Amino acid sequence: RDAGIGKKFTKAKLPVEVLEHSYTILDTSEGSVFLHVNHNIQSGGASTGNVYISDASGTSYSLSLPFNHRDKGGKCDFEKVEGLEGIYLANFVDVDDKDKEAITSEQPETTVGEQKKSRKNHGPAKDKAKIKTVITFDKGGIWSYLNAPKVDARGDPTNCKGGGDSGCHLHLHGITDAFGPFYSLESATGIIMATGSLGNHLHDRLGEINTYLSRDAGLTWKEVAKGSHIYEYGDHGGLIV
Repeated sequence: RDAGIGKKFTKAKLPVEVLEHSYTILDTSEGSVFLHVNHNIQSGGASTGNVYISDASGTSYSLSLPFNHRDKGGKCDFEKVEGLEGIYLANFVDVDDKDKEAITSEQPETTVGEQKKSRKNHGPAKDKAKIKTVITFDKGGIWSYLNAPKVDARGDPTNCKGGGDSGCHLHLHGITDAFGPFYSLESATGIIMATGSLGNHLHDRLGEINTYLSRDAGLTWKEVAKGSHIYEYGDHGGLIV
């Protein structure tokens, strides 16, 4: 961490000793740093990393969200809801217990040869990754699934009810794929739009992707159009195109 004049740096402290391959600074707007660390763990062919949050000094970090979805270029499905403090949306990959143990437990130091061997033996899983969307209202302290709308854009019941990890929720696309990502503006406080699907995890089949709107900063959601669309706000959220 730069002390401010570019001449002195202080070593950042992560909570456990794990392999670190690359970093993405996600947000620094609220007096602390959200940092995505690429630990080179894959599940179902999807890349993940852990999201850590710092203290006020930006040097001591604690784990906020494990297995945050990322792409090979370092883009991460993690966005601040603009205009409001402490609210963030993110996607994570639901990984198996083997990967969870590899990331969340402390690991002993290894030689370069042992690291290469470990990476070779730890290839992508055969099953396709299950990507899920969560939201925090307390700056990463607690992450919760999104409440699914009760009816769709035509007024028909969605029959999508929660129930923990295995229940039905709303899951949204982030910036790592080709569909419309979660989007908010500081001038349109509380309004969020995104494309996504209902179910146990996010789908990428065109027939299951629809466009969603929240007017209360992600607490509740409404399906506003069938299919994936592009959207923009005007007049402080009074106009939505």
